[in-house]
Amino acid sequence: LIRYDSTRFPERGTRRRSVPQRATAHGASPRRRNTPVTTLIIDPATGVGWSVGRFPSLLACLLLLPSPAPRPPASSVPWENATATAPSLLSSPSPPVLLHSPSPLPPSPHHSHYSKDSPPAPPSPIHRPSPAAPWSQAMPTPPQLWPGKRVLDDPKHVLQRDGKDRNSPCGRLKIPLSIRLGGKTENVSVPPIEGVAGGGTSYGWVDGGLRGSSLGSSAIDPTKVHSEDLLHVWSMPSTANVSPQEAPRPLEKVNLLAARNERESFQIALRPKVSWATSGIAGSVQIQCSDLCCSSGDRLVVGQSITLRRVVPILGVPDALVPIDPLSPQISLQPGETTAVWVSLNVPCEQPPGLYEGEIFITAVKADADSRTEALQKSERYRLYRELRSCLDITEPRDYSSSDEMVQRLASASTSLRRMLDIPAFQDCQESNGLGDMMDEDVMNNVSVRLKLSLTVWDFTLPVTPSLPAVFGVSWQCSVYYFCGIAETVIEDRFCLEHGTEGWYDALDRHFRWLLQYRISPFFCRWGDSMRILAYTCPWPADHPKANDYYSDPRLAAYAVPYAPILSCTDAAKNSLRREVEILKTKPHWSKAYFYLWDEPLNVDQYDTICSISNELRSYAHDVRILTTYYCGPSGSELAPSTFEAFVKVPKFLRPHTQIFCTSEWVLGTREDLVKDIVSELRPDLGEEWWTYVCLGPTDPQPNWHLGMRGTQHRAVMWRVWKEGGTGFLYWGTNCYEKAMIPSAEICFRRGLPPGDGVLFYPGEVFSSSHEPVASTRLERILSGMQDIEYLKLYSSRYGREEGLALLEKTGVYLAPDRYTLDHGPVDVMRGEVYRTCRS
Repeated sequence: LIRYDSTRFPERGTRRRSVPQRATAHGASPRRRNTPVTTLIIDPATGVGWSVGRFPSLLACLLLLPSPAPRPPASSVPWENATATAPSLLSSPSPPVLLHSPSPLPPSPHHSHYSKDSPPAPPSPIHRPSPAAPWSQAMPTPPQLWPGKRVLDDPKHVLQRDGKDRNSPCGRLKIPLSIRLGGKTENVSVPPIEGVAGGGTSYGWVDGGLRGSSLGSSAIDPTKVHSEDLLHVWSMPSTANVSPQEAPRPLEKVNLLAARNERESFQIALRPKVSWATSGIAGSVQIQCSDLCCSSGDRLVVGQSITLRRVVPILGVPDALVPIDPLSPQISLQPGETTAVWVSLNVPCEQPPGLYEGEIFITAVKADADSRTEALQKSERYRLYRELRSCLDITEPRDYSSSDEMVQRLASASTSLRRMLDIPAFQDCQESNGLGDMMDEDVMNNVSVRLKLSLTVWDFTLPVTPSLPAVFGVSWQCSVYYFCGIAETVIEDRFCLEHGTEGWYDALDRHFRWLLQYRISPFFCRWGDSMRILAYTCPWPADHPKANDYYSDPRLAAYAVPYAPILSCTDAAKNSLRREVEILKTKPHWSKAYFYLWDEPLNVDQYDTICSISNELRSYAHDVRILTTYYCGPSGSELAPSTFEAFVKVPKFLRPHTQIFCTSEWVLGTREDLVKDIVSELRPDLGEEWWTYVCLGPTDPQPNWHLGMRGTQHRAVMWRVWKEGGTGFLYWGTNCYEKAMIPSAEICFRRGLPPGDGVLFYPGEVFSSSHEPVASTRLERILSGMQDIEYLKLYSSRYGREEGLALLEKTGVYLAPDRYTLDHGPVDVMRGEVYRTCRS
């Protein structure tokens, strides 16, 4: 047993609290805590041991044991059985020897936080699904013991140092390990020895597969070995945070349920058993999916309705969903680490209901460097080049003497293109309705791992316009960063754009249209002093042709109208505001309009300013709607003797100057009974509504969208909104990361905020050359929560709201802010019950 002296070997990369947390495409780990002592449990009868401690950066323990005591012959105790039943040795007649036990057991990858600094979650009274519930069997049981390791007394089994290990600035200590059973040496499967933010089994361990083979003697050709022998493949639900240490599970068929106009997702987890690449990676994997076909002849097409994205860790937590090119669907696997692929099925509004079935093929392939020699032959490449050159020459711009000449040249180009299709390399390609039929020969034979997939599309269509307005901010510029007083820009600086230019409008338009797919109603914002805010949904004025396209989009549930004088109170700004309101109030979409003037006013002066602006706006349109966010009453007022009572009385102070009272969920905590006090102060007859929001708080275990929370915790935000009866929701920011001057700069979360707060997507340039934003798993779970609301609304419309609330509770999905399901099974049970009782 070797102690790790944290005073002599301080952990590198430890950041002070004042330094922003950096999240890169490579998944930088959060600050780690040194564990000075590990624990080894040894079975004296077999010599097998288990390690239940962790070393942050160094593996400095080498255990040499004497020959084991006599035991049954190897033929009667297979190695696989010995591995599978190792934990039962705790109850064997010869109890294990406990060497030392100062360290806790390794945390489960499904603790609500991935940070090593987070304490273990206390036992939760949250409902657990029945064993028969979908996905319930896929959820792991927290490990109690890691399988142990033993080395042979062989001189060549010595410590080796690999200074180039990518997970540690100090390098790793590698110990080649094996165990002798009945005179036969076998490779030992060793699980992770580090925490959830890094490590894995990338210390030279073999993670199973190809048993008895000599891996070091020759390279493995993946085209001649079944992929099942090279990697583990299994499925996980969309609410699972699949960490690099995720343990393999059995591969089972995936069965999904979705309505029309709904997106349903799941994950494919991949973990290499051995390395088959000559480079530093374990190997490359090709993932191809067939179209999902129905017996009626209808289908869901790959690339249109079926998309694949790789889950990339951010601060060690699986979060960024980087698109996988459907024409080149290959990803690299790291030794001893689990990688997840996010599969989304988008059902169009007009899709006929029925059972759609298909397969996903996972194939271990040679890396690019290994397969480069197997490209097209030189003669075929030359022929392709010649034909393409000919087409370019024919289609060069020129002045045609007649239309006949133009038609003749186009016909010649068409002939050249057809000759290219006759090249032998294209003979195996077939015409298809999508990418699903473009399967390589290796995929069609027995080399690939096949994951069967079925989707039941039922005859219910989610409304195009969300039933719950969810307005989310997109920051293009922040004049004042209110936590630190730091002036910064977001979109303008990162994308090097000048305000008001064509590129600036294009960037805002791209973000707006991209967010609509998540049932979100975006607004752009610029922060002023004292929490003033300029919020607007459309960057163009109301009389611009594009403005009506924005406001009339049926996917938009609510839109913000800019109050220009909030930043510059000039006559020109006031005239512009008046003209904007006069145009919009004549439109049929005016009922979706609102003004967002001030974020979380604190004192009487700020509340009075809101009232003053309201009087101005009401002079332009009597039915104007103003949204105010708040978490306390105005300080200095005499509304009520206590702070909470003053908070409850805010509607009385702001009436008729606010119609949408948006309160923080942090104030409520776990007291759902306080909702009645808030709602009782509202006047629905005057058009007053109650919305909610989350930001810094509430914190764990309540629902929020912070990085590292459970997947069901992210999804539960919308369950809470629906149960409490809110009619809308606001989130302050989706792209509020630290200042950067180039698009590909690493992502830094803001100082003073929990990781992930205010950031729901990432710039695409951070991960590739694409300009399209990269969604987070949290954003996908927000979409799932929004879709759950439509299911609950449908059920309540048939059987009443009380029955809808009862459905949430009896399925165990959501009972209270600190009592909701941790597993995915109850979610499928709830959705299945709506399908069973509401289908026509």
